[in-house]
Amino acid sequence: MKFRHHVTVATICAALVVPSAFSQSTSSQLRFKANVPTKCGIEALDAQGELTFGDSFESRETRLRIIYNIPEGRFLLRLANADFGELNNFISLEKFRFQVDIPQRYEGDINYWRNGIVIDANQLNDDQIIEIRARVGIDEDVAPAGDHTMRLDWETVCL
Repeated sequence: MKFRHHVTVATICAALVVPSAFSQSTSSQLRFKANVPTKCGIEALDAQGELTFGDSFESRETRLRIIYNIPEGRFLLRLANADFGELNNFISLEKFRFQVDIPQRYEGDINYWRNGIVIDANQLNDDQIIEIRARVGIDEDVAPAGDHTMRLDWETVCL
């Protein structure tokens, strides 16, 4: 007994023709979406500043860029870690002072900056760059001789 297989393929095309007497203009709404993740951080632009001794901040500053894209938000800027090298053996920590221009100017000792300051996003310049200067509140004549390096870790915390 032979079986015959029969396969049928059908293609259907449809066209809609609207008579010109009934043509209308139509509009369509298109949407483009994006999800921009929240950013809250800090980037060193110029990490090689100079330390001065005495009462003025006349040294070369370091420059940081705040990476922050939360409209009308706030963040905490603080000193997370400080290593004063051998200066720590000769000078009390309270003598180390930092000046931060956001562009508003803030100044404080090590404890002030470990606690940090709350900054409103609208306080920043458009380029979101801040400058930090450092000094030690003693005369250079009584500072220990030699090359001295401070290593500072600054951080931002989104609020």
